[in-house]
Amino acid sequence: MQPTDLDKYRVPSDAHLSPDGSRAAFVVATMDLEKDEYVRQIWLWDGTESRALTSGRADTSPRWSPDGATLAFLRKGPGDDDKPQVAFLPMSGGEAEVVAEVDNGVSSIAWSPDGTRIALSISEFVDGIEDDEERSRAPRRIAHPSFRFDNLGWLYNTRSHIHILDVATREIAQVTEGEYSESPASWSPDGMSLAYTSAAHEDAWTKPRNQVFVVSSEGGEPEAKTPLGQWNWAGFGPDGALYAVGQECESFTLAPDPFVRVGDKGDITVMTDLDRNLMPGHPPGILAKPRFLADGTVTCVMEDRGAQTVITIAPDGSTGV
Repeated sequence: MQPTDLDKYRVPSDAHLSPDGSRAAFVVATMDLEKDEYVRQIWLWDGTESRALTSGRADTSPRWSPDGATLAFLRKGPGDDDKPQVAFLPMSGGEAEVVAEVDNGVSSIAWSPDGTRIALSISEFVDGIEDDEERSRAPRRIAHPSFRFDNLGWLYNTRSHIHILDVATREIAQVTEGEYSESPASWSPDGMSLAYTSAAHEDAWTKPRNQVFVVSSEGGEPEAKTPLGQWNWAGFGPDGALYAVGQECESFTLAPDPFVRVGDKGDITVMTDLDRNLMPGHPPGILAKPRFLADGTVTCVMEDRGAQTVITIAPDGSTGV
């Protein structure tokens, strides 16, 4: 193998099955040695073979509409200042189209159960400066330890909030706001609520604990559903019950995070008693977070001695491989 052979590699990731399970959309990354950059495109596996679906240079996060007719994804333009934007690709044929332009770009997308809306994670500035040129000249006032991140740049003056894209009108409405960022949202089965995690407390920068929140998809005041702790994911089951992966704690802990059910009054029912990690750090995809089946069984990834295994968690808490 020679360095010039690197552009021959194709690295797949972030695979998602179509609603009927017959196809899978995924991201393929290659290297452009001449331009010294990665090229990412959406590919489709039809059950027999795979082929490229998009021709962009930075297409990521493919997500099927509930009826399987549309594939939403994030497309970033070729310019250094371009940001990822939401694009639609009709699966019956046609070209991909960017359907909404957001100043700071979009980092995640999630279809509502009825396919009429999409939850977006969008960053906004919180420094009070409206003009980009003035912002570039202004001195940076760093007040928190986490002020930048590799491949994202400066974070000290931005926060990620949840927005809703109306698929028909293509209008975007903001759902959450404030000084603290929120994780990507999960929809309730009826589409009325969104669950997410956030470290929305004054000591967030020195005591990195967070909570599970639920907010109306129409907007309003979010409601904390768990005490402060280490919460890695929150979402709803098919029966509308709220679930999470994490635990209440005073500070960071290496103890494995269990799968739990969160009651209406914040009571926590631990569903698993495992001495292994759920949701280990691994490439994104259909199993990057717990996935509910129609009967309430959950599939999840467990890490065991460096290997990753898909396990099932039954409604009674019993697990299987």
